[in-house]
Amino acid sequence: MKERDRYPAGYIAAATLSVLAWPVLYGLESFNQAFCGSNSDRISKGISVFIILYMVITVVLTGIFGVINIVRSFRLFRSGQWELCAKNCMKLKYGMIPCFLINFYVLFLFGAVIWVLSSGTSMIWYVPLAFLITWLYLLPGAFYGIQVIRICRKEKQKNLLWCFGHGILQFCFLVDVPDAAWLTARELGMGWNLTAIFGRLRNGK
Repeated sequence: MKERDRYPAGYIAAATLSVLAWPVLYGLESFNQAFCGSNSDRISKGISVFIILYMVITVVLTGIFGVINIVRSFRLFRSGQWELCAKNCMKLKYGMIPCFLINFYVLFLFGAVIWVLSSGTSMIWYVPLAFLITWLYLLPGAFYGIQVIRICRKEKQKNLLWCFGHGILQFCFLVDVPDAAWLTARELGMGWNLTAIFGRLRNGK
């Protein structure tokens, strides 16, 4: 029986739900204004309470699952469960793509509103804050990527400079996914789903 780990899926689900908070708020408020008439003010208060609870619960769950995945990545490496470690890495890398796309779209729209309302002055704090929040979502997959690099060092005797370079890439947007896929398939031969593309490159097919 193949080993499975549900923690990556839990993190992906919680993170995706957390970035959907603003679209959900907009959708509910738009429906309220369009169809609820005289009761719209009272319902708006209920919507606000719901969204606050929604955000708190999803953000807390995202943090819990994030920490669990980071800790588990080190445990899987130490216990020699390297194939499961590599699979979890790619599950997080591929699975978080929709979350990041939604997140960037929401942050762009929210940033456009802030730009108009503040005449651009609030962008000084908004851009770094948005970048930091988005980068935090990257961390569980990045730490799994670090474990994959450690596996490569053990298996392929890679030098520290090689490991350091790939380690930096694991914490960078856009390049982290293809880099992890390349390491998993090209270096370790542990291709999983879309990673098989890189496995074919490894075999020269």
